Amino acid sequence: MKKTIIFFVIITTVTIMGLTPIQTGVYSLDASWLPDGRIVFTGPKYRGLYIYSNQSDIDTISNMWKAGYNFSVSPDGEKIAFSGKKDPDGAGLIQEYNLNTGEKTTICKSQNPGPPTFGTNGSLYFYDGSQTIIVDKSGNIDRFDYGAYLTVPAGDGFIWCDREGKANFFDIERNQSAQIEYSGNISNILFSPIKSPYSNRVIMEELGGPMILLNLDKMEIFILPSGEYPTFTSLPSGILYLEMADDGMEITRSLLKFISLEDDIIGEPRIIFESNLDRIITRADYSPDYGLLFVTKNGNVFKAETELKEEIR
Repeated sequence: MKKTIIFFVIITTVTIMGLTPIQTGVYSLDASWLPDGRIVFTGPKYRGLYIYSNQSDIDTISNMWKAGYNFSVSPDGEKIAFSGKKDPDGAGLIQEYNLNTGEKTTICKSQNPGPPTFGTNGSLYFYDGSQTIIVDKSGNIDRFDYGAYLTVPAGDGFIWCDREGKANFFDIERNQSAQIEYSGNISNILFSPIKSPYSNRVIMEELGGPMILLNLDKMEIFILPSGEYPTFTSLPSGILYLEMADDGMEITRSLLKFISLEDDIIGEPRIIFESNLDRIITRADYSPDYGLLFVTKNGNVFKAETELKEEIR
């Protein structure tokens, strides 16, 4: 595997104006756009999963513990998959929610399943506590004796980070596992792989160090700046992420930044939004159709009808 190290200098600041509050009625820890313009959000400590259509139309998908942690939307925009527990000490569930009918289906029940992720072909990938399970759109199931709590689809297989912080890739066609070569400068401990729904890329974080971007098509690794809660965007192609500072007790400052990935060229980080004491951003999402979506430290949600592609020119 070829490794490429990229160094960046921030040269551009973008100012976003006109934030509109979203009245979810609860403290919100995270929020994301759905393809149809509705907003899915979760409560404190990722408990519960809800859909906001307007102030008087909020639907409950689930009240389970951790239901809002790394939920996944299917490529066709028709389903949300999530994991959770009805009781903190009880068994865990993997469930699918049909956004058209409101029907909820239990896919798996085990002691500690990891959050599920849809692949680009519509198959659902998750770790049930002992195996990685893949459920295709027809309901056919494959099981593999590899994986970890957070396992994500990647290329012709899946990726996970083991307890030692090493990233691994399992090639389904070859039926073999291999460790992804990476030598960092800080801890060498990788965690939290996130698969792009728009390309064959995976982003991870090094503990105490930078974000790591893996291009599976070319089998290249790129070292990005340090950042938290990265999310992929489609138009423009890139990564939104947060740079946050704290005083040892709480977050005191945050910057929302963007790195372009257009034409496989990694751009320079650009500041999209700088927080102030009254509005410290802790999560962000973007849709080319509906704009930017922010969650703040005090649990409020805002949107800004901004075209990111125009703002970063």
